[in-house]
Amino acid sequence: MISCYLCGKKNDTFLFHGEDRLFKTEGVFRVVKCNSCGLVYLNPRPTFQSMADYYPPEYYDITMPNRISPSPDGFRNLVTNL
Repeated sequence: MISCYLCGKKNDTFLFHGEDRLFKTEGVFRVVKCNSCGLVYLNPRPTFQSMADYYPPEYYDITMPNRISPSPDGFRNLVTNL
């Protein structure tokens, strides 16, 4: 299991198993909630390298032109500066 991406604690509660309903890719994802800060996230989290398996070639993101760093610090900076 992994630490929370926001606060770094390893203290989560299982919420549910989810599947990709948009593109119907294979896999079941374990969704948890951090008991320390409340962030809801996948645990285990897909690796950065495996993310291409979940997005078909025709997918593109127009909602976030300024990409964030795929690191915990990049994520923390994004959510704390909202």
